[in-house]
Amino acid sequence: PILKQKQKILQKILEKREKIQRRLFNKVYLLRKKSQKFVIKGKYLIQQIFHSKNFLIEKSQKFIQTKNAIFSANALLLNASKNLKIKKIQILKQIQQLEFAAAEILKQKQQLKILIQSNLMKFNEICQFFEIG
Repeated sequence: PILKQKQKILQKILEKREKIQRRLFNKVYLLRKKSQKFVIKGKYLIQQIFHSKNFLIEKSQKFIQTKNAIFSANALLLNASKNLKIKKIQILKQIQQLEFAAAEILKQKQQLKILIQSNLMKFNEICQFFEIG
């Protein structure tokens, strides 16, 4: 009887050990699965970081190129604007010169009209003088 009881107790202890051992193995198995998932995720994230670094570098280089293109286009536009302003000033000067010349021509025209009128009056006087004389 004592031996049987002892055997039963030992068997229960062994069963408990086995249960504990199974639980531990299951936990170890689950931890291994989780760690493998974390390793896979970590590798994926590292690849993404390296890829995104290159992607960000390429994107920033594209932005720099477009910025430089915009700056050069802006410089060309500023240059063209300066040239247009210079041409505008030249045209305004030419207009002023032409207006001054037109004013001089008008003065000469008026003087010629006055001269023609005075000559006509003298001619009429001379014609009257010959008619009288």
